[in-house]
Amino acid sequence: MKDRKKERKKERKKERKKKERKLFSCLVLKKCLNSGASYSQ
Repeated sequence: MKDRKKERKKERKKERKKKERKLFSCLVLKKCLNSGASYSQ
């Protein structure tokens, strides 16, 4: 039972990291797009 709880916690941490990475890449992409737009003008 205790191990199961630990495993769930680990999984949640993994999921959060995945989400954070997605968010981060999205932000970076937006920044790149914004800078690219300002460069082209």
